[in-house]
Amino acid sequence: MRIATTIAAVAAVLVMAGAALGAPPSFQGLGILGGGDSVSHANAVSRNGQYVVGYTGPYYTNQAFRWSAATGMVALGTIPGDHGSVAYGVSNDGNTVATSSSSNISHAGVWKSGAGMSSLGYVLPGYAQGWAKCVSADGAILGGVVDYPGTWIGFQWTQASGMVALTPASTLINTCSADGSVMAGYIGSDAGLWTQATGVVSLGRLPITGHYGSAQATGLSADGSIVVGYDGQGGSQSAFRWTQGTGMIELGHLAGGPRDGQATGVSADGQRIVGWCSTLNNGSPVAVVWDPQGSVRRLQDILTLDYGMDLTGWTLKQATGISDDGGVIVGWGLDPAGKEEAFVAVLPEPATLSLLALGALAVLRKRRK
Repeated sequence: MRIATTIAAVAAVLVMAGAALGAPPSFQGLGILGGGDSVSHANAVSRNGQYVVGYTGPYYTNQAFRWSAATGMVALGTIPGDHGSVAYGVSNDGNTVATSSSSNISHAGVWKSGAGMSSLGYVLPGYAQGWAKCVSADGAILGGVVDYPGTWIGFQWTQASGMVALTPASTLINTCSADGSVMAGYIGSDAGLWTQATGVVSLGRLPITGHYGSAQATGLSADGSIVVGYDGQGGSQSAFRWTQGTGMIELGHLAGGPRDGQATGVSADGQRIVGWCSTLNNGSPVAVVWDPQGSVRRLQDILTLDYGMDLTGWTLKQATGISDDGGVIVGWGLDPAGKEEAFVAVLPEPATLSLLALGALAVLRKRRK
């Protein structure tokens, strides 16, 4: 009788906390536009979790898309004269999307609600390729990179100033903070961080042997204080988390798998980090979630084992973005038809999970007394 009463009490705590979450846990494939060999990949989610962007359609002629629960997946078109487009970032109101062409010559671009797609221009005259990779939460600032022969040049863009080069050269921008005042990517072969006050500074590399290629920052917390990314090592990559206090720390890899993975996004408080790790048998990526201590779990296991979701036929390959509250995760996987399809998963926020655990523990202690 006492055990049954305790279980009922704990269940009540869980139900009450679950009701406070608002949206229940869920998983949804976002669909695919176009026929034949068409796919869809989600590249980012707005910081408030309302909008998802990426690309969809046949290879080489795909189009950027924006998805919301209200509109579903909507193709955003292309820069005039280009054949395809990709979206990499979206503002909180969904009205500004950072893009690039997917043609032979990529152009850094922006999609604006009511205005469509346009080029951001160049930081120097002459031939170059460019990619707009991130946008501030209010849509006022974009960041990215232009590839001139022999060097990368990171940039910040505003309507007033246009495209402004970030010095020094050989700088690539992948991600930016909520207000756009902090940007990150790499400088030379090191992960790099840019602010208006400091310019571009190196974050260094992981203390591992056999460095290969470069280290890159690929995700920033809302205030820019937490950086995640990967460091190349002997033909593979090791995921990392960086803060000013800890420096660069390697995140864990899947048990039995190789030391290979990338961290792509982090919640505002750093309690959830998303990305992918490789598996041992074929090197194929699987979507994963890390906690701040670097422990890693497959996203698919979290959804099915912890929350009882039915993902029959799905194989989640990469998690590519996370909302600031940690409750919305996006990425892509193989759907039941065997096609690459974008997805969005809604989970309880990490802070709420901690409250759940504390509440349940308090009930258990009270019952024991």
